[in-house]
Amino acid sequence: MSGISQHEEKLQQPVAWRAAACNSEESHWRPAAPPISSSQRTTSSQQQQQPDSCNQRDSASDAAARRQQPGSNSSELRRFQPVKPFLLPAWTSDNNQRTSELRRSFFSESFKRVKRRIFNRSVRVDCERGYHSSTYKPAICKSKQCSFAKVESYSCTGDYTCLSKPARPRPGCNNNTCHSFVVNPVINTYTYSAELAEDVLVIGVQPIILVSKPRFIFTCVESYIMERLAKGVTGIAGFGYNSTISIPNQFALLDSRFSRKFGICLSSSTRSSGVIFVGSTPYYVYYPKIDISKNLVYTPQVTKPSDWMNPSEYHVKVSSIRIAGKDVPLNKTLLFINEQGTRISTTTPFTILDTSIYEAVKTAFIKALPKNVTMVDPPIKRFGVCFSSKNIRSTNVGPDVPVIDFVFHKQSAFWRIYGTNSVVQVSKDVMCLAFVGQDQSLAPSIVIGGHQLEENLLIFDLPHKKIVHLGGESLVVDCESGYTSSTYKPARCKSKQCSFAKVKFDACGDFCLTKPKPGCNNNTCHTLVGNPVITTYTFGAELAEDVLAIGTSPIVLVSQPKFIFTCVESYIMKRLAKGVTGIAGFGHNSTISIPNQLASLDSKFTRKFGICLSSSTRSSGVIFIGSSPFYVYNPMIDISKNLVYTPLVGNPMDWLTPMEYHVNVSSIRIAGKDVPLNKTLLSINDQGHGGTRISTTIPFTILHTSIYEVVKTAFINALPKNVTMVDPPMKRFGACFSSKNIKITNVGPDVPVIDFVFHKKSAFWRIYGANSVVQVSKDVMCLAFVGVDQTWKPSIVIGGYQLEENLLVFDLPHKKIGFSSSLKLQQTSCSKYDHASKS
Repeated sequence: MSGISQHEEKLQQPVAWRAAACNSEESHWRPAAPPISSSQRTTSSQQQQQPDSCNQRDSASDAAARRQQPGSNSSELRRFQPVKPFLLPAWTSDNNQRTSELRRSFFSESFKRVKRRIFNRSVRVDCERGYHSSTYKPAICKSKQCSFAKVESYSCTGDYTCLSKPARPRPGCNNNTCHSFVVNPVINTYTYSAELAEDVLVIGVQPIILVSKPRFIFTCVESYIMERLAKGVTGIAGFGYNSTISIPNQFALLDSRFSRKFGICLSSSTRSSGVIFVGSTPYYVYYPKIDISKNLVYTPQVTKPSDWMNPSEYHVKVSSIRIAGKDVPLNKTLLFINEQGTRISTTTPFTILDTSIYEAVKTAFIKALPKNVTMVDPPIKRFGVCFSSKNIRSTNVGPDVPVIDFVFHKQSAFWRIYGTNSVVQVSKDVMCLAFVGQDQSLAPSIVIGGHQLEENLLIFDLPHKKIVHLGGESLVVDCESGYTSSTYKPARCKSKQCSFAKVKFDACGDFCLTKPKPGCNNNTCHTLVGNPVITTYTFGAELAEDVLAIGTSPIVLVSQPKFIFTCVESYIMKRLAKGVTGIAGFGHNSTISIPNQLASLDSKFTRKFGICLSSSTRSSGVIFIGSSPFYVYNPMIDISKNLVYTPLVGNPMDWLTPMEYHVNVSSIRIAGKDVPLNKTLLSINDQGHGGTRISTTIPFTILHTSIYEVVKTAFINALPKNVTMVDPPMKRFGACFSSKNIKITNVGPDVPVIDFVFHKKSAFWRIYGANSVVQVSKDVMCLAFVGVDQTWKPSIVIGGYQLEENLLVFDLPHKKIGFSSSLKLQQTSCSKYDHASKS
């Protein structure tokens, strides 16, 4: 998720990664002036309260207080209190060229200085230009470093790559080492021969050393890869989101006190630095002293799987653009990620718009300018709209020109761009719209550039996640992606752990052909583990035990030693959501699922839990483990009261997924009327097919084709007569309609309610508009159910969207499941839970 405040940075800040002495005995490499990116400011609050610039950051004395304290790294499953964020200054150039005569040179040359503030895969260092270190260690082929960095096997060079003179090993030129793919983002040159290595990373300058991190993995490149970067730049600081060796991810993986969260605030000054905050909020700046991480506009990060060359870039969904409060008519297909979407870039000086988008934006901006403003011919080719600045007033947020809003995933989530970021003064009396139009057919339709990001705070929140799998047998952890623990113990063959886990298939033996490590040990028992999203399975998941900690210090809710889990290779986690490093299994009849195992290890726990999924992209839902009451706030109520319970139904023929939860849906009602169904599909037959399953890994409820068709027809017939049906804009949905005549209530759109009737008529789960329909565009809603041929599967699979803002309670001893209806009926939400509750 990305958070945007609004307004901050100048495009000239070299990241000078250089060799420097950490002490008198040995030399380390460190950033003298790391890069920063900007944020976005909040609308009115910024004008009234926020400081003038990103360069008014926390002082050195405060930063010194943020040094890391010694702490254990003994177990990946343990959680320690995160340290306060440390600060990375980003210095601008001293070349403050302001005269009109130098403007053309300024724009063509000086803006290159921002190019090193990028979201790349790793830290890259020019090892040809004076890099010296006694602690430099190249990553040898098939080493832990190569595995940690997820370097492909073909990137290991053997003994023939380093042929340069002098022909002796040196940083960046060693044989039998693994190499990585590296790109220069300015001129788009790349190399496959960037040597992977480790050294000591030092951030800060004596006596204030904010971070000293040994064995930090980076890539070592030749000087030509740094061509066309600004003078003084000797490296590239990578903050890519899905790389294990980017700065935020590597810190979080190597030291559990750091969160995978950072903020970037670019200064608009050429003489002062902006700042990167690495770690959790608050983020303080001065005059006045405020936490600029408050009151941000958050939007989900969008994944672009087809972008194989830049897989670590950050994309967001821009659904529309407004100028002076009015929507700009755009070809909105270009805004979807498949038609390239929107990327955030710190290497692009000005925001780039696809030609068709640019023309519409340009026209709307010109029309919204005051009538007394005179248009002039652009003095610089890159800009298409320029005007006299004589009649333009100055405000505290720059020239008084029409504001531009980038609207994200919903109308209320938008980033407002004021004059200081929307236009640029190119000469004494001429301003230009600071956007560039070009053909982006093979690139993102919108690339948000550095000038628009100046004096804005951007927060990138990339927490470690575990997908909740109701039918999962155990806690599953990716042990290839940086899992380290001194308390990890594999489950040896015929041990108590194997017996307790009821391991089947005689999966015990010597299967590991490499050096022992978590997930790869001999004489250990293995179990079957599946990826519930792409339904891949492995019989080679190593059973192990370690310390399980739930919560963050000082509020550690559970600390359970000898917790049994399964350790898998990274490929099992493919296609899971970004940032997910494991699967939390809550299977009902597994001895090592989370609720069953906690109950067996600690008598304070019962075999009962509740799941409440939030509908918000900014706030989390909650899982209550143990007995009720389950409290939420505003108002404070026990949401576990007044549930509708129905028996848990077994499916003895489902040998591949025996831990799943099934219930008996006997009928479906829409607007109070029974839908005519083939009811034989509603029961599990003697082959294990049919019936109803509950799933947290399916986005929308799936209905057997014959059930879907009658539900769709009944729903359409029950809609108000003034609602117009439209062609579905998305293939997965079969019933879509105009939302113009749909009223909004406290439980979502006012559409016909859908009841899933359980084992008796009085036991039903009511689904309101917030869960039955989904807004797919500004004026179109669709029935949020999917029709699929389910002949060999459950006839109904209740999905995550239908479960949002509903509490489900799983009472395993009594073999029953309780359903609330939407918590919005009680003016509360799944995100308003008691964070310190020990239930």
